[in-house]
Amino acid sequence: MLDLYATGASGKRIQVTDVPIMTGLSRTTARRHLGELEEAGWITHVEDAGDHRRTLVSLSDKGWIRMTLYFRELIEKMDRLLPGKF
Repeated sequence: MLDLYATGASGKRIQVTDVPIMTGLSRTTARRHLGELEEAGWITHVEDAGDHRRTLVSLSDKGWIRMTLYFRELIEKMDRLLPGKF
């Protein structure tokens, strides 16, 4: 999720075939998790316009909002623990 968030912040998407490499999961397990995340509405798959053989994945609007809220809460908690550092 962090990779999807960081990649999305730069306006890019991740190739589905890169997810197993990035996560250390098997292809089967990675695809299963991607399917679960898509079913939950956290990510979207799109065909690569430049190469129709590739599928790209990115955070959905819901996923983007949820991750942003997560990081906001994390920073607030860290700021309470270490005032003025964040």
